Amino acid sequence: MLAIGSLLLTSSLTSCANYVGCGIGRVDDDVVSEDLLGTYTGSEYGGLTFKPNGKLVYRDWEFSGGEHQGASGEGEWSFGRGKELDSVGLTLDYPQNVNGGGSYGLTLYVEGSANDLRLYGYLTDPDVCELNTFKREAELPVTP
Repeated sequence: MLAIGSLLLTSSLTSCANYVGCGIGRVDDDVVSEDLLGTYTGSEYGGLTFKPNGKLVYRDWEFSGGEHQGASGEGEWSFGRGKELDSVGLTLDYPQNVNGGGSYGLTLYVEGSANDLRLYGYLTDPDVCELNTFKREAELPVTP
């Protein structure tokens, strides 16, 4: 029974180490939701515009492992503080031509300071460390 507990602990520690191993840093303690407002472009695909009141516009998005590319639409976002990493929860409302429409939820991890934020999403298994890195396009926040 002790061996099982040790195995679980080792697995948990390995999972936490993946964040550091992928090079994702921390977000400054003074960063708040309003600091995320703006437009970001992904290194692999997609663009996101974070608007006030948790509104989101996305463009050039891939769904279903790249089967549906270039999708655009709206959704919602929320910034949360986590024990391991700070993150942004996204809900994308995808179009009818993508598996009949619906909503898709994902998490992006946040790194940096209020004036220099970057967002990261895993493209595959987190152990592989293939990331879609979103960088802010404009310095000024987007208006409603």
